[in-house]
Amino acid sequence: MNADLRANRWQKPQLFSLREKTLGVVGVGNCGKAVVRRAVAFGMRVLGNDIVQISPEFLHSAGIEMVSFPALLEQADFVTVHTTLNPTSFHLFNDGAFQQMKPGAYLINTSRGAVVEEAALVRALETGKIAGAALDVFEVEPLPFGSRLR
Repeated sequence: MNADLRANRWQKPQLFSLREKTLGVVGVGNCGKAVVRRAVAFGMRVLGNDIVQISPEFLHSAGIEMVSFPALLEQADFVTVHTTLNPTSFHLFNDGAFQQMKPGAYLINTSRGAVVEEAALVRALETGKIAGAALDVFEVEPLPFGSRLR
């Protein structure tokens, strides 16, 4: 982008509103709940999925709807991950999960790197199945120099 600006080329990034978009929150613990509150403030519809029971009081006050993992993937414009790494979450986001995601959706992972199978993520990005991914964590950290995610 910097080189483009210096060459007097600037393409304005395409922006969109979060209002009325659907956010899927995988893992509705403390971090997930904090994200839910912010998403609701932006006018987003919020779907949640967790392996533990979430208090009905929170669900009602936040306006979040708990759904199955496949339903969340099919409906969410953005999927944000806030789960621990355990036997059920290891490579939870694999080829099958990416195929279930809404076309053009975005994945955000700030939980544990191994929740996302990186090779499957690369395939989903390269084929255009999902529009993008924001990753704060990786299976191997630091991210290897030769990683296709660089």
